[in-house]
Amino acid sequence: MGQFLSVASNRSNGKLIGIFALGDPVFNLKARDEWIDWNQAHRRDYLTNVMDAYVVGAVPPYAQLLGGKLVTSLIGSREVSAHFRAKYGRTTGIISGKRKRAQLALVTVTSALGRSSIYNRLHLREQPFDVSSPTLVKLQRIGETTGYGHFHLPDEIFARLRSLIAQDQHAYANGHQFGDGPNWRLRVARVGLQTLGLDPNLVRHGIKREVYAMPMTEGFKDVLKGNTRRTLAKRPSTKELSSAALERWVLPRAEARPEFRNLRKSDYFAEHLSLLAERELPL
Repeated sequence: MGQFLSVASNRSNGKLIGIFALGDPVFNLKARDEWIDWNQAHRRDYLTNVMDAYVVGAVPPYAQLLGGKLVTSLIGSREVSAHFRAKYGRTTGIISGKRKRAQLALVTVTSALGRSSIYNRLHLREQPFDVSSPTLVKLQRIGETTGYGHFHLPDEIFARLRSLIAQDQHAYANGHQFGDGPNWRLRVARVGLQTLGLDPNLVRHGIKREVYAMPMTEGFKDVLKGNTRRTLAKRPSTKELSSAALERWVLPRAEARPEFRNLRKSDYFAEHLSLLAERELPL
């Protein structure tokens, strides 16, 4: 379908707090599919109602103040649902040629490596410290990935594998257009390794990532299984979410760790340049 990006900024000083970006969901995601109780037909017909948050995070000093949780919360806002509806609500599927009537019912997000401190226990209420208060947004842990991927294959190696299968005129070499199949890089890597006589399961790096889901409407599973066309999505505004997140996470952390006030740009860049030097990474 596509993607869109959003940024969060501090209105008092105009500085960037963080960013999130939503894009097409992974076609095969076992934890998600089992949690929804999807079969292949469900996934084929209703995946258009799901998006994946592939970039989520806050920048210093807001990162030290749990700004990542604030940014993640904004994914569940009324504005995101409205933007999705305006952009995709009346689109026609490129492959199926059918009118999709897409409604954002679910957003998934996976941790970078292992357990995520940002996504864990992300549950925001109207009155943040009142457990009886209505929920504004909640991120649910629904499982973990199986440890397959391609991030451990450098771009240079991937390019050589692609060149190798291109010599055999394999369809995967240039099969990266929408509709050619999911996860082009993974498909190329598998075939390329097999062509070299290596085990294609070398794409299994063994690092499992947590999978989380954020329901965006009541009865979201009914939407995702075709039991209902549309449901009423009563989402909180970004203003409501921001206010609650500040009270729940950011302000208490700022009081507990006031040293964030001493952070300067020069300190931040010096710290990261030092890390690059230690790891012998190119600048």
